[in-house]
Amino acid sequence: MDATLSSPATPSAPTRPRLTPGIPAGGIVALAVTAGIVGWGLLVGTPAETDDHRLSATLHIAPTPPVPPTPPTPPTPPARPAPPAASMAAPGVIVIDPEQIARSVQDALRSVDIDSIRRAAEAARQQAEQIRQQAGTSSSNWEWRTHDAGAQGKSASDGEDRLAASFTAPAGVRLVDVRGDITVEVSTRTDKVRVEVDDGASGLRTDVTDGALTLIGNGGTAPPVGVRLTLPEGADLTLASFAGDLSLTGRQAGAVTVDLQQGDVSLERVRSADIRVLASGSVSVNRVEGALTFASLGSAELSVERAGSAALEVKGHASVSLSRVENGLTLALPGYAEIDVGRMDGPLKTAFAGAGRVQIGGGDASPFQVAVTGAGDFSFGGTAHDPVIFNAGTGSIHIEHHTGEPRMQRVGRGSVVIGSD
Repeated sequence: MDATLSSPATPSAPTRPRLTPGIPAGGIVALAVTAGIVGWGLLVGTPAETDDHRLSATLHIAPTPPVPPTPPTPPTPPARPAPPAASMAAPGVIVIDPEQIARSVQDALRSVDIDSIRRAAEAARQQAEQIRQQAGTSSSNWEWRTHDAGAQGKSASDGEDRLAASFTAPAGVRLVDVRGDITVEVSTRTDKVRVEVDDGASGLRTDVTDGALTLIGNGGTAPPVGVRLTLPEGADLTLASFAGDLSLTGRQAGAVTVDLQQGDVSLERVRSADIRVLASGSVSVNRVEGALTFASLGSAELSVERAGSAALEVKGHASVSLSRVENGLTLALPGYAEIDVGRMDGPLKTAFAGAGRVQIGGGDASPFQVAVTGAGDFSFGGTAHDPVIFNAGTGSIHIEHHTGEPRMQRVGRGSVVIGSD
């Protein structure tokens, strides 16, 4: 209907805005953004598209490399122990076994068998007792007996207590429980053993067994007797439980063994010597071609011009002089010793547990092992090769020269001095 209805006038209301025909400004902006996105998409395409005339850009983000682990801190090495105090700082000083040298000395003494004299004496005493029992007579009714047909030239004329006889005894002579003076001459002009007794022959018995002549005395129950012996060159001589003086001269004897209670012994030339002083005595030897073994259980003096090798044991008191030792010296000194050696060569082993002094003028010692565990002073004026030294006492050790690397340990108040190489 074209007619317009009019109504009565009403109170005025707020005027509503009229919509303007057309596209709003916000829509125009939205369209522009959309068109830009579409255009860019057409320009670069999708990730699945590939075209030689299109550009492709890829963003790569390199991964961050892992941080390497911090290496562990190496352990702190233990502190190096300080070397033992000594009078000089020798390179390469190490701690040694305190009993090493003592064991070496004991091994050396064991090899020479220091108790051989005692065993020989005991065996001879047993044999002497058996002979006495077989004889069945006392010393007052003395009878000269032999178990061997080699005895010749018996003499006891005019009732005198004398004897002169010769024996075939290639195994040597033994005297057991004899007191008195024994004079021995070694000769190249005889192959028999000659025995002469001017007085006191009734106090002796004889036995020849297995080629060995044994003269048996009565020990301390009979007066001293004087015996003269003539031995072939190289013959062995043994005196067991002997008290008196022994003198051996002439050519070289064989092995001489003496178990000396008390007295003096003088030997000129022997192949070897094994001497033991039980109470007191003096021993003098000009030359020992081979081994010298000496032991002092009481008070003794020993003097030797030359020896092939020497092993000495001092449990009591001893004064020793050795001019020359050619091939090795072994010393075991638990007692009091005063030892002077002009020169020694070869192995040197010393266990000095007692007191006194050892002084060696010169030589070339290899190996060289010295242990001082008492109050003794040890001095070596030669050259020690690779010396092994231990001082745990109050004494001193002095070495003039050395070669190689010394090994030493010092414990206590003693001193060690090692000279230059």
